[in-house]
Amino acid sequence: MSESETNNYFRAVVGLVLVGLGVLFFLAQFFDFGSVGFLWPFFVIIPGLLFFVGMVAGGPSAGRLAVPGSILLLPKQCPGDFIGRIINGCMQG
Repeated sequence: MSESETNNYFRAVVGLVLVGLGVLFFLAQFFDFGSVGFLWPFFVIIPGLLFFVGMVAGGPSAGRLAVPGSILLLPKQCPGDFIGRIINGCMQG
C-alpha cells in the first residue's frame, strides 16, 4: 500500500467509526441501551489524553499540544461551575 492509500484507508475507518457512534447515540434516544449515557465524557477525556501523548512523543517542538489537551482535560478535574471553581481556587485541594 502506498502512503496515500494508507491515508485514505485511515480516513475511511475514522469516518465509519464516527458515523457508527452517531447512529448509536441517535438510536439511544429512542431505545434504552442503558450504558450509553455515561460514555460521553470519554469523547472529551480520550482526545485530551491523546494531545498529551502527542506532546510527549513529539518532543519540544510538540509542546503546543499541551494547550488543547489542557483545555479538554481541566473541566473534568474541576466539574461543576468551571469558571467559578477556577476563580475560587479549585486546584487548592
